[in-house]
Amino acid sequence: VAKYGRIVSLSWEALKNDDLLSFARMQPAMGQAARRLESDTVYAMFAENAGAGPTMQDGISLFHATNHANVLGSAGTVSAASLGAARALLRKQTAVGGGYLSLVPRFLIAPAELETELEILLAQATRHTITTGIEATATPTWLQNLELVIEPRLAANAFFLAADSNQIDTAELGVLDENQDGPQILEEVGFVIDTYRWRVRHVCGAKFLDWRGVAKIPLV
Repeated sequence: VAKYGRIVSLSWEALKNDDLLSFARMQPAMGQAARRLESDTVYAMFAENAGAGPTMQDGISLFHATNHANVLGSAGTVSAASLGAARALLRKQTAVGGGYLSLVPRFLIAPAELETELEILLAQATRHTITTGIEATATPTWLQNLELVIEPRLAANAFFLAADSNQIDTAELGVLDENQDGPQILEEVGFVIDTYRWRVRHVCGAKFLDWRGVAKIPLV
């Protein structure tokens, strides 16, 4: 984990002239900034090593088609077929002691640019059959169970399938005990000079624990 913080100082005059009560929202804004920092810390890992992710304990980047078998061999598109190929990668991951883990995808993580396309794809999964002329084509119903996570911090050149943390530990966000419910905010009122000061401190860190619980789908 690492410590982050900031000090904000306002004069008595500034607070008295705050007719719109904008400074009254300062403490909630500090809490929101801390939550954004946590997300920044997590999703920054996806961009490490030119998009291959952080270096893992075996000395290889998180996403590696050969050694970790969690990247599609060829670039795909936003389709049920590419998601199905990524699902197969999760299914075929093996445990440290041997044997298939048969992980079930739970989260579909994607950049903001793909939000509409993926929403349409998942919506189609609720329609069991689509009749065209005399032929009927089915959309895989397993897509209905995916939870779509849209993250604007991600680059628009890939999207990801991830298993639930109940199945395997993949990525973890850690905070100091005092930051379980948010950042620590301390207030100080000046005596010699009429000032009000707020100090915010937040201690957090993120790390990928295992590569087996996430699969990457590069885009064409």
